[in-house]
Amino acid sequence: MIKKNQNSMKKKDLIREVDQLRNRVIELEEWCIERDNLNQKNSLLASIVESSNDAIIGLTVSGVVMSWNKGAEKIYGYTSMEAFGCKASVFAPPEGHHEILDIQEKTMSGLRISYFETVHLKKDGTTFPVVLSVSPILNSKGEVVGMSLISRDITRQKQMETNLRQSEEKYRSIFENIVVGIFQTTPEGRHLSVNPAYLRMFGYSSGEELRTEASSIEKLYSNKDDIKSLKTLLDSQGVVEGFELEGVKKDKTRIWVSLSVRASKDAYGAALLFDGIVEDITRRKQAEKSFVLEKKISDLIIDSLPGVFYLFDDEQNYIRWNKDFERVSGYSGREVHRMDPLDFIKSEDKEAVREAIRECLEKGDATLEAQLLTKDGRTIPHVFTGRRIIINNRPYLVGMGIDITERKNAEERLQMVQSQQKALLDNNPDIAWLKDKEGRFIAVNEPFSKACGVKRGDLVGKTDLDIWPAVLAESYRIDDQKVIETGEQKRVEEPLADSNGIIKWIETIKTPVWDGQGNIAGTTGIARDITDRKKAEDELRASSERLRKSFSGTIKVISKMLETRDPYTAGHQRRVSRLARSIAQKMELPGDVIDAIRMAGSIHDIGKISIPAGILSRPSGLSDTEMKLLKTHPQTGYEILRVVELPPPIAEIVFQHHERLDGSGYPRGLSGSEILLEAQILAVADVVEAMSSHRPYRPALGLDVALEEIEKGKSILYNAKVVEICLKLFREGGFSFELDCPLNEETIPT
Repeated sequence: MIKKNQNSMKKKDLIREVDQLRNRVIELEEWCIERDNLNQKNSLLASIVESSNDAIIGLTVSGVVMSWNKGAEKIYGYTSMEAFGCKASVFAPPEGHHEILDIQEKTMSGLRISYFETVHLKKDGTTFPVVLSVSPILNSKGEVVGMSLISRDITRQKQMETNLRQSEEKYRSIFENIVVGIFQTTPEGRHLSVNPAYLRMFGYSSGEELRTEASSIEKLYSNKDDIKSLKTLLDSQGVVEGFELEGVKKDKTRIWVSLSVRASKDAYGAALLFDGIVEDITRRKQAEKSFVLEKKISDLIIDSLPGVFYLFDDEQNYIRWNKDFERVSGYSGREVHRMDPLDFIKSEDKEAVREAIRECLEKGDATLEAQLLTKDGRTIPHVFTGRRIIINNRPYLVGMGIDITERKNAEERLQMVQSQQKALLDNNPDIAWLKDKEGRFIAVNEPFSKACGVKRGDLVGKTDLDIWPAVLAESYRIDDQKVIETGEQKRVEEPLADSNGIIKWIETIKTPVWDGQGNIAGTTGIARDITDRKKAEDELRASSERLRKSFSGTIKVISKMLETRDPYTAGHQRRVSRLARSIAQKMELPGDVIDAIRMAGSIHDIGKISIPAGILSRPSGLSDTEMKLLKTHPQTGYEILRVVELPPPIAEIVFQHHERLDGSGYPRGLSGSEILLEAQILAVADVVEAMSSHRPYRPALGLDVALEEIEKGKSILYNAKVVEICLKLFREGGFSFELDCPLNEETIPT
């Protein structure tokens, strides 16, 4: 019984244990499922981390790397094995270590940093810009146990920002410096913005001046019908390109421009703004007129050539030919245009011509004889020449074809030509001759014989060295050789010693003489005595010199007139003239400009002759009315000088010598480039002398004060370069008004 009970207990225990095991198995199965799910999630998370292009880095609370993804390897250059255990400060340059510590401190306090730009360090030592996002890692108790750092390389973004900034700067630079005009207007034509080139093109100094004086864009153009056509096109198309019309500058001069305009429209199609580009095409228009004329002349010349003329490209397409080409070949111009050069050659000569064309295009020239085949089947023997020319980096062949049907009579014709040339020599009143290729005289005329004092018969067979002095003979020989080498006519003016040893001047024209085979056989020349013309030219130069002295004399007389009324002004003018001339010489201006500055300086206050002497010599200040009267002296001087026989710039220089670069001067308020450079030089010299010298109404302020004044006004009131040279003259060049001397009208700077 006991045994039976024991067995029953064992069975129950066994069943209980089986149930426990079954429950344990179920728990294990659930745990495995949960573990697999967790592993799957971890694997997915790891895949996301590893596939990220950003660096995702896990750090301990002390800033030591404990995880390192492939993005980090790519960005920083360290493998995960190299990065594990490293301090985060390894990835920052020394100057950035404090940032790492600051970020670590904030994160450990539980703060999250979402965006922080800084510079990090790669394994190879190079730095690069990054943006960081840092979050604390918390355990189940909410305690910070580490940090998650995401680092993104923003090198490309920074470069794009730099490129964008540079692009904007470049656009602004282009807008300000481009040579074409850029503008924006309202639909009514009112200017909203323009660039400097636009202002220069139409002669305005500022956009404000343009908007004031040309309230509408229509006022910039002469033909109102053109403007209407432009508006019609813009209304219908919204954009117009290359519209050509005649413009009117501020000074009323005309220019040709090309307009390209685009309309900016609203959602309903109404124009809001017009943006455009304007290009000055005046020169092109002039060139087009010249081109038409030159083409007519070119056609006339080509059509007048004695033979068939042709020009074709390296693919043997005809570009130009003359009327003789059509007449001789029998083909029309339309037919020639479609044909190949070999189409005009007899079959047995085609290979030789093909080779000659190749040789010409490769080596530069070629000559050969071949039969020209006409449209009706006739053949005409020709000598064809070709020369390679380069147009737009492409080779072309230009040449002539000369009919040599009468070649067998070439010698007879040559003799006839020589006889004709001799007859021409004999009937020419100028010195004339004919030489062979070696420079031996074949024939001369009577004037030649008289010039050298040798009989005509004795000159045949001789050279220049046998007749003329060696130096002259050698120069004649060199000229002959150039004519023979180039095959071109040469015109020179040269000396000639006649039979009495008297040197005369002759104008010589030397021309090559060709034989029947198209070769240069010698030269022919004509020389005309131009001694009298040379003397006339010398007299003209002397007359010009006398006129120059006359100008200087006039200046001196005018200066003396003013000196008798106002000794202060006279001495002032001489000193200003001397300083202005010295500045102009240092600027290396042309001699005639320097002289004009000198003369203008010596009489620049001539207009004060109309000011009462009492005002000029008053020791006290002037009233407003008197000052206004005094300011009229530049215009008065201009009115006086413009009727005097002086070089044109002088009166205008005097007119402008009180103008200032910023427009604050008088009497016209000119500014910038509107003021002559000569007047800008005179203005600086005038201010320096006036301030440094004694005046009836004040003592001298001194040279230092005067120089300080122009230095302060440099680029504002006065030309910067002129001021710099003036300062250098006094401070380094030793210039002094105390070395003043009377006006010397004979001293003309060169």
